[in-house]
Amino acid sequence: PWLRFNIDVKSDDAVDPTVEAILSAGALDRVLVTSFSERRRTAATRQLPGVATSASAPLVARSFAAAAIGSSRGTRLALRGVPAAQVPERYGRVRIVTARTVRTFTAAGVEVHVWTVNDADTMVRLLGLGVHGLVTDRADIAIDVIASRRRKHI
Repeated sequence: PWLRFNIDVKSDDAVDPTVEAILSAGALDRVLVTSFSERRRTAATRQLPGVATSASAPLVARSFAAAAIGSSRGTRLALRGVPAAQVPERYGRVRIVTARTVRTFTAAGVEVHVWTVNDADTMVRLLGLGVHGLVTDRADIAIDVIASRRRKHI
């Protein structure tokens, strides 16, 4: 009952069952609901008042343009009501996660979560930039990296 989950709604048919599962588990305060599709994301979050959510792909694209030039105001407007943006470090040749974009998103009140990060060196580098979360297939490595960072700050 204390675990937190990131739930990515990947199809239209999954919206209602996802909402039902979250409500029946009493997990509204323990999940972050996301989707690449803005339509699916809003369909789910409309039924889950107060649930945390992450920006869909279209919102990330709009906010990235503002963040790339350091506009906290533009980023805040693009991500109004969205407390997190879950992004890849790069999209093709374009680097999404930079010191500037992390600072700008943070100044706009939006957490930056990077996916999918599976090696320690990259985790350390991204955490050093100030990202707030890492999506990983290697929780064992992430636990070691975070524990090591905590020991260094004690």
